Amino acid sequence: MMKKIKTTPPEEMDVPEVAKGSSRLYPVSFGVDAKQMPEITNWKVGKEYKMVIKVKMTGLRKNERGTSADFEITAYESEKTPEEMDDKEFSEYSGKMLSKNI
Repeated sequence: MMKKIKTTPPEEMDVPEVAKGSSRLYPVSFGVDAKQMPEITNWKVGKEYKMVIKVKMTGLRKNERGTSADFEITAYESEKTPEEMDDKEFSEYSGKMLSKNI
């Protein structure tokens, strides 16, 4: 099961106490080049994609505000879009989608 990453809701970002204490939780993000992840050339901005990543922990910080860490992404597996699937994969995918709608 995927775990949701906690973030500060946008409506709470302007609350003065949060601004003073800088305890906002921003979404975790990363950038990637199409040479590293060719699939992105077919993806659409604003759409969500499932991805499994393998990471290497490169740093750990503990202080009065909490604990944080740095990671390098060393490998990934992404969900294929229906257009990228071969016939067998598409058949399995469509079967799963049909069973959800029954």
